[in-house]
Amino acid sequence: MRSRLFALVVAATLSAGALAGDLRAYFDRQSVYEGDSVTLVIETGSGTLGQPDLSVLGPDFDLLGTSQSTNISIINGKRTDTIRLLVSLAPRRTGRIDVPPIQVGDERTEPLSLKVQEIPEDASGGGGDDIFVEMEVGADSGQLLVQQQVGLRVRLFTAVALSEGNLEDPRADGALVTKLGEDRSYNTNRNGRDYQVVERRYSLSPERSGELRVPPVRFEGRLRAGNGPRTGSRGSLFDDPFFDRFFQGGPLSRDPFGMLDRGKPVTARSRGISLEVKARPGDYSGDHWLPAEELVILDSWAENPPDLHVGEPATRVLTLQAKGLSGPQIPQIEIPEVSGLRIYPEKSDSESRSDGETVYGVSRQRLTLIPARAGAIEVPEIQVLWWDTVAERERIARVPGWTLKVAGEGSAGAEPQPSAPQEATGAPKPQDPAAARLEPRAGESASSGPLSEGIDRRYLIGAVV
Repeated sequence: MRSRLFALVVAATLSAGALAGDLRAYFDRQSVYEGDSVTLVIETGSGTLGQPDLSVLGPDFDLLGTSQSTNISIINGKRTDTIRLLVSLAPRRTGRIDVPPIQVGDERTEPLSLKVQEIPEDASGGGGDDIFVEMEVGADSGQLLVQQQVGLRVRLFTAVALSEGNLEDPRADGALVTKLGEDRSYNTNRNGRDYQVVERRYSLSPERSGELRVPPVRFEGRLRAGNGPRTGSRGSLFDDPFFDRFFQGGPLSRDPFGMLDRGKPVTARSRGISLEVKARPGDYSGDHWLPAEELVILDSWAENPPDLHVGEPATRVLTLQAKGLSGPQIPQIEIPEVSGLRIYPEKSDSESRSDGETVYGVSRQRLTLIPARAGAIEVPEIQVLWWDTVAERERIARVPGWTLKVAGEGSAGAEPQPSAPQEATGAPKPQDPAAARLEPRAGESASSGPLSEGIDRRYLIGAVV
């Protein structure tokens, strides 16, 4: 009797253990390199899979996407349904990452671990290989300041025909990475070998000072079936349907219908990049940190000053344009109070433009002004302090002051006249009071620079220069 009871207990224990062990979780690879994605597989053979709580992955991984599959097998008349949840993840750091048990419905997985290694100094591929990837940052990165924008380029080189592929976008913890313009394609020669190149350009803007690391960018694709290295003239490198699809259907898109021959898989990885980001200079006196290559303010009154009457509203539009800043980085302009004039500023309208090389921010602020008395009203100069990242010094963008001539109610008014620019220690006066000018650098006139009069309007309408 005792032995029978023991057998029943053992059988029940084994049955419970089989049910508890029916849920599995594992990574498709136990060790990956920085910048690689990894797949977490959660599977069960019980035929049903509860809702997993993936929040435990949040501190160490970016969730890239999920998918689910079901595999049905029948062995000796017994059917088994295996359900798999595939979770695509991007590790956020290097080193050993321990994943605690994941709650899946009423069950929990076993704890997991993943090893994330730094990329070796040499990238996987270089000149002379069939496929390789390069990533480089702008030449001015040695003086990179927090919130300053610097150019970042990624290039895919291929000397072989591809049937499909995916080139990752760069990413960096603690920085904003924005794609600029369209992808470019051209031919080049490296180490005596012809390559077709796809180039992407980005803007990198660090959000904090200190070390900034941009992990390697990875390319995954497949060779066209029966493919070999390219030969022939350099012009023949563009005779490739893969690159036709690249420009017609989006960046290195995969064949959506699976009609192409699936050849040998290929991968390539760029080097990672480490940058030292400097903090805001201690001697900067502005209230808002504005690191830019150029910055100007335009005043709508400069071209079309209004007739002013007591009690009648007039509109003034101040437009601030910056090279190397996005629109949302430009703050509201602080408008001083004026005796005899009620001023109602609206929320500024900002936008970002690009010529494929640089980000240009535009911020427009509308002001409604209502004169409260007749006569002369002095409107003071408006100043915006900013940091010149080229000259590495503080500068001032100005809108000159105005002397407004306000007519009484029902009488004809005279046009407002610009007043003499106010003195500012260490800063030159604008030469033309009819328009806001850049404070000139040494050897430049006040109207020179890519955002000066005659050029800035093209950025406002988004034309490529």
